[in-house]
Amino acid sequence: MTRIDNTDFKNLIEKYPVLWTKKKIEKGAMLYEVDKPLKQIYYCESGIVRTYVYDKQKSKEITNGFFSDNEPIVPVLTLTEKRSVLVNFQVIEDSWMYIIKIADWKIIEEQEPNIKDILFEILANTFVHLHQYQLNSNYNTKTRYILLLEKYPYLNRVTDVYVASYLGVSEKTLERIKSSPFELSK
Repeated sequence: MTRIDNTDFKNLIEKYPVLWTKKKIEKGAMLYEVDKPLKQIYYCESGIVRTYVYDKQKSKEITNGFFSDNEPIVPVLTLTEKRSVLVNFQVIEDSWMYIIKIADWKIIEEQEPNIKDILFEILANTFVHLHQYQLNSNYNTKTRYILLLEKYPYLNRVTDVYVASYLGVSEKTLERIKSSPFELSK
């Protein structure tokens, strides 16, 4: 969902190493769940995380974003507005994460005058992603798939069920798209 200059977060990890814990998170683990309070913030060193919502009417999960190597995973509105988490974040590939508790994050906020700028950039990028996600719905499925591959070059590591869910198609339709010839822009 959110793409920023990741050196900002790497610098925070290097500057405050005692506040961060590096941990392997197993595939299937939930980082954040809807309506639950935010307890910690993650920085994905390696691995893949998807975001999704649950559609109660259709009784299915709808994937709406991905995070991967060297990306902060921060539900900014939850952090800044003190709300419950709005979407689920699930690890879909064994991942190495740096983790910081919210109480420790507050220490960094007090020490770093530019932290609000970093959070604002994350929030702005989240809205850009959501807007792009909506705009892409105007394209046919094959074009959306190509745009998705260009945006997430690691997509070959994501199972088809999540990619199909993101595109709003069945796995069978996705298989047909993947088997037909196409070219990525350079």
